[in-house]
Amino acid sequence: MWITICTISLLSLMWIIDWIYQNYKKPKLLISFEFQEPWFKELPYFYDCNIKVEKPSRWIRVQIQNTSKSKIAHGCRVFISGVEYSPDGRKFQQVGFGQSQKLRWAEEEMNLYDPRDISHLERRLVDVFSVDPKYNKILIKWPEEWIANVDLFQRIGFYRLTIDTISEDAGSDTMKLKVRWTGQWDQINVQPVKGCGQIRRVSKYIIPK
Repeated sequence: MWITICTISLLSLMWIIDWIYQNYKKPKLLISFEFQEPWFKELPYFYDCNIKVEKPSRWIRVQIQNTSKSKIAHGCRVFISGVEYSPDGRKFQQVGFGQSQKLRWAEEEMNLYDPRDISHLERRLVDVFSVDPKYNKILIKWPEEWIANVDLFQRIGFYRLTIDTISEDAGSDTMKLKVRWTGQWDQINVQPVKGCGQIRRVSKYIIPK
């Protein structure tokens, strides 16, 4: 009987500790990517200057998750902060990228680049780039008025993109994507770079307004 009472008491104490931990700890963002659905998306169309084009397109997205079981992550944003190039995928060098640029929330119609609140355990997708047979090049999904890097991805080879997410109260995270570009839109290949996630300091970046 005493063993049963002690067991129940211990389980109750563990439940109380877990409840306190989940309700009082801050929310935390986690950024992820895999080369499969829903991060990799194939569509039978794309939009060109708000005109629907009935040709296939492929989309690369990152996923942002609030890992808290009870807290909302406020003011979340995602941006691309660096681009590196390598002809063979081995030694990468920085290209003239410029300041960080916001990326847009996927599958939304209004205020695509504005901050978002992410509920507890919620996952949100963010468009990084797309490829299609009309343009046959990497089209980063930063604001359309950003044209300084329009020819940034013209060379065949490998590109390494640095993607960051920040928030008001849920910290930050970052990851790198390795993109293999052959010059053919339907041969695009993207893989996450191991060991580049879970970086919590973004003070070195220029945060776009």
